[in-house]
Amino acid sequence: MSIAVLGIGSPFGGDRVGWAVVEALRPEAEARWPAVRLTALDRPGPGLLPHLEGVGYAVLVDAVRSGAPPGTLHRFRGLDGLPAADPLSSHGFGLAEALALAERVGVLPEWVVVGVEADVRKPPPEAVVARAAAAVREEVAARSRP
Repeated sequence: MSIAVLGIGSPFGGDRVGWAVVEALRPEAEARWPAVRLTALDRPGPGLLPHLEGVGYAVLVDAVRSGAPPGTLHRFRGLDGLPAADPLSSHGFGLAEALALAERVGVLPEWVVVGVEADVRKPPPEAVVARAAAAVREEVAARSRP
């Protein structure tokens, strides 16, 4: 089964957590998971779809704001629980909307979002990145077993 680990967000501030997790996992992935594709995407919106097409399982890592303390990890496995884009945002097309579109056009694989409660003013602390990377490892290991 092909697996994609996709770090979603911006290369700046707390929204950088998805990128930081991909960077932290890259050396290990090259050695242990050569078939797993790791990619960092800058707020892809509908541009996420080509990264999902043909994938068996996707692990998406993104910053979330739910009101929980910064650093809290969440796992979302369905669109119902996934936070929608802020309607006042200039981006207006978030991860939930991109996944819903992927479902509508038939390219949505099985997936999980590892959401990391972010402090948007600061880059994610190393300990938070390490915990999110551990959650991604668990997801990849569970899907990599024969």
